[in-house]
Amino acid sequence: MYVRNVNGKCLSDEEMIEYYAGLVRQFGNLTARYKNAICFVKDKTHVYEGMEPSMESEKFILTDKPHSTIRKKGFRFVRMKQSEDKKC
Repeated sequence: MYVRNVNGKCLSDEEMIEYYAGLVRQFGNLTARYKNAICFVKDKTHVYEGMEPSMESEKFILTDKPHSTIRKKGFRFVRMKQSEDKKC
């Protein structure tokens, strides 16, 4: 899964925020979740991968209004999300 790649370009945090905010403007608030994965490579013959539902985050809503003070490098959606149970 390549969340940062859009049309073959690896986006910065700011570009990611703008891209997904544009989707929200186009389709309305979106329900999302983080899907985490791990890969451990011991050597060429021992590669272990995992992307289990138990590794996923809780659902949240993406909005096009980034939070003004929350900023965490590499976690671009932190500024754009609200809990799913909080409706605007």
